[in-house]
Amino acid sequence: MSLGAILVGLGLLAVTVAYVARPFRRQIDPGGVVEAWVAEARDALRRAGRHPGGIVLLLSILSAFTSRPFSVQAQSPPGVVVTGRVTMLTADAGVPVGLAVRLRRFVGPHELESIQSEVGDDGGYHFAPPPPGPDEVYVVQADYAGVSYFSEPVAADAEETELVIPVSIAEVTDDPSGLRIHELQWVLVATPERLYVAESYLIANRSDRTYAGPAPGGVTFELTIPDGATDVRPLNDSTGDRYRIDETSIADTYPIMPGEVGAQVQISYALPYRDGMVLTREMPLDTEGVWLMLPDRGVAPVAAGLRPGEPIETAMGMVDTYELDGLAAGDPLRVALIGEPVAAEDATVDGITDDAAGDAERLPVRRHALNESVLGALLLAAALVIAYMIWAGAPVGPIPARLQPLVDEIAAMDIRGEREGHVDRLHRADRLSALRRELRNEVTNEDA
Repeated sequence: MSLGAILVGLGLLAVTVAYVARPFRRQIDPGGVVEAWVAEARDALRRAGRHPGGIVLLLSILSAFTSRPFSVQAQSPPGVVVTGRVTMLTADAGVPVGLAVRLRRFVGPHELESIQSEVGDDGGYHFAPPPPGPDEVYVVQADYAGVSYFSEPVAADAEETELVIPVSIAEVTDDPSGLRIHELQWVLVATPERLYVAESYLIANRSDRTYAGPAPGGVTFELTIPDGATDVRPLNDSTGDRYRIDETSIADTYPIMPGEVGAQVQISYALPYRDGMVLTREMPLDTEGVWLMLPDRGVAPVAAGLRPGEPIETAMGMVDTYELDGLAAGDPLRVALIGEPVAAEDATVDGITDDAAGDAERLPVRRHALNESVLGALLLAAALVIAYMIWAGAPVGPIPARLQPLVDEIAAMDIRGEREGHVDRLHRADRLSALRRELRNEVTNEDA
């Protein structure tokens, strides 16, 4: 009998035992459920007191238990205050007073209305955005000398009263002497017909000025396209206007900021594959390190000075890694690929995802046995969940709508007690008893 069949049998046994023992399952504790409901309502009321419109809601509920009503003036609830400072990275240069800065607000890829401000005498700025919604992210942008600079994205938190988001700017230069390729990463995925290549360049700018190219809006980094390459495209061009591509080259037009990663250029393409083919890339800048990554599909790289690294786990499974020392600008990087790749369906540089197809070609019997065992384990897990649901019974669920006012009343009483130092315990006990009676009725009606 296979392992998968044994696991399925265990799952069926668990479901049967849970069903037979159902009459002996534990009963719902009304007191525990009521206190859980009240705790949930207390949390909701506390959050309401910190969110737009919530202060009015909270005070209106609490006013039912005071001798005099609360008086609330109509006013906009406070949001998060965003402050920061513009830092000039270029020595002997200052931040201009009155420089325009903008707070950009995002929810995922969607941009909300931005807010304008300007830099004061001390280089600081101030924004008062509306209270943030869920998953909102702030980015501060400063435009200087024809270049847009951006802060790190910061998650907006409605419970914060102030966020500090700085941004740095620099003077521009057309001198590329401070540029280096800090690291070149090559991802190579071979199939019997094609070789998919992804190249990622981490470009360092060791000067204190932003490199903007020989002319404003011009080319800042350029790569030649290998002969015979197809499907040439950039991998990090969200706007569609960053790169210029022709038959022989692909060029980046974005400025390269000061720093260890002043820019990142990522491209991909495909080449016809043949055993023994040699990839050649002339280094456009001094390069400090090269890192190769190949899925284990029967192809091995060969290059002078190539050192194997540690395999890493990726979305495509285990990947072999290799390292090379740095190269000077103009030196060629040459890597030969030896071996016949294992067939894989739909392999691409984006996906590099179907290593399973290659495994199937090499180990068909083991893969079948593995799939049967995995299926058995999944069915066993599902059976255990079903058995637990049978034994535990259906949960009471959220607070019923008709009981919500009673729960809110008790929760508001608790909050008022926390603030005033005492609770009307007799009244609270009376309301809790009423809630427990209502809960028992709810449970009885559900079981009927």
